[in-house]
Amino acid sequence: MLKFFTLIFGLISTSVMAFSDPQLAYSLQEKGKAVILDIRELDELKQGMVKEAKWFPLSHLENNQNWPKMFRLLVENKKVYLYCRSGRRVEKFKAALKQENLPGAENLGGFAELSQILPTSMP
Repeated sequence: MLKFFTLIFGLISTSVMAFSDPQLAYSLQEKGKAVILDIRELDELKQGMVKEAKWFPLSHLENNQNWPKMFRLLVENKKVYLYCRSGRRVEKFKAALKQENLPGAENLGGFAELSQILPTSMP
């Protein structure tokens, strides 16, 4: 019985992180209605980026006290979509946005999956 509850709880906890539709996000970005932000660190970019995505690493939030202003300038009141390696860091980023009373963002998940669906480029 304990194994059953452990399995069910594990499935529930891993499904809490919901990802947005990457093709919709990319389409909105192409129309100028959204911005896709890559929040991975510099060493991770050698794998590539979603084409036309902007780079705003999670470390900016910890190392730059002006990050909220930089964020506002970068997103220009557009719908914001975020991705990282797996989607987990996006949740931290979203919490920081909420704490600063900045507009929310949606989680696109991880780059490995996105690179199979969306066009990519090298930074």
